[in-house]
Amino acid sequence: MGRDSGDLQRAPVSTDTELGGYMREFETRVRQDTDEIYMRLDDEQTERQPLAGRLNMLFRDRRAHTYTCHLMETEARLSREAWVRSTDASDFVRGEIVISEMLRVDHRISTEIIELRTALQGQVTALQGQVNDKVESSQATPKAQSSQAKASRPNVIVVLASQYKKLATNYVEKKFGTRTAIEGSKSKGKRRVG
Repeated sequence: MGRDSGDLQRAPVSTDTELGGYMREFETRVRQDTDEIYMRLDDEQTERQPLAGRLNMLFRDRRAHTYTCHLMETEARLSREAWVRSTDASDFVRGEIVISEMLRVDHRISTEIIELRTALQGQVTALQGQVNDKVESSQATPKAQSSQAKASRPNVIVVLASQYKKLATNYVEKKFGTRTAIEGSKSKGKRRVG
């Protein structure tokens, strides 16, 4: 192929020998050119085989990469779901603990209120006994002390109310350490009523 085709087109052939030589040379050149073409095709083919192998490997890698991406996304989603579940479980347990503590405090306060009420009822009973004693003694001289007994009954109620207030104040001061808790609860009560 690298030769000129002009070499083959020389002067007209005059003898059979020249014609035979010309034909042999032509045949040799065609054979060489054909061999050279086939060698180049073989070289191209040998270069194509590794390229085809690489291309096939890339296709396999692409499928593997897609599968790996899918696995990673699934793992990330499952990880997020597990984190949400663990957070919910933690919040639930914390809520249970807070509720348990609040129930314990509520029970303790209820017990203390019952004890205070019992003590107050004892004091009220004692004061009622004193009032009854005064009433009985006043009945001995009904006319002279009837006005005095009427006046002492409101005083007994005032005394009971003030003692109850003192007990409540002492309880709140003991629990919360300040008198402002009572004053705050009074102002809240006034707002609700008003």
